[in-house]
Amino acid sequence: MTILCAFVSSWQKIYFLQAVIGYKMTEQEIVKLTNQVFEDSFEIEKELLKEEMNIFQDLGLDSLDIVDLVVALQEKFGVKIRNDERIKGIRTLGDIYKFIIALKAEGASTAIYRQT
Repeated sequence: MTILCAFVSSWQKIYFLQAVIGYKMTEQEIVKLTNQVFEDSFEIEKELLKEEMNIFQDLGLDSLDIVDLVVALQEKFGVKIRNDERIKGIRTLGDIYKFIIALKAEGASTAIYRQT
């Protein structure tokens, strides 16, 4: 376990421990962590991060930013987003919150990394 932990991020360690103890992330935690992605990855001010904000028109993301956003959200939440058809309907920050909440509720977490 110690050797494995040396090669994973701190978020991956948290997800592993959460999976072991059966912890479920709250909606407020999902919103907070999603907002952190926007603040850290795209330098968007916290005051602009409201549920109704359009990620393209209001927050200024473009198609290249969306690729970075998907990667950042996958890493932050330990979920697989890339091939999910529901992402095509996402337009607002609130849509992202709901999408991540749904993924987590469905047990889409990939917190426990299996050795191959």
